[in-house]
Amino acid sequence: MGSGNNSSDSKGLSSWLKQPLLAGLLATLITTLAVSAGMLAYAEHQSSSEAQRQAERLGNSVQVILTPLVLMDDRISMNLIANQLVNDPVLSGIKLTDQKQLTLAVAGTPSSYVVTRAISQNDESLGELTLWVDPIPGM
Repeated sequence: MGSGNNSSDSKGLSSWLKQPLLAGLLATLITTLAVSAGMLAYAEHQSSSEAQRQAERLGNSVQVILTPLVLMDDRISMNLIANQLVNDPVLSGIKLTDQKQLTLAVAGTPSSYVVTRAISQNDESLGELTLWVDPIPGM
């Protein structure tokens, strides 16, 4: 009988040890998932911020390129450039309008992140450039 009690005592002890071990593993898993979710959110924020900075720089460059085309009313060239620009993974769309908000060129699709630049020459408004940014290209 003594050995029978030891056997049931060791099963009870083993069962007692497993419960805290399972609880500890579960707590570790939950903590790991929470940390991973936090890291993913931070990475998405960083990607979004970097995409926005890239779009701001791109907006400045595109503004310089398109201003002479707006002055010449060269819509074919404006649309060719717009279609080339949306091949950049950061850019999901582009739209160029004149001072009356009539569309001069458009390519791609709108997104929630927007960069807008005034197109002007000698303080005269010629129109507006809108760039739609994909904050996390490829996702």
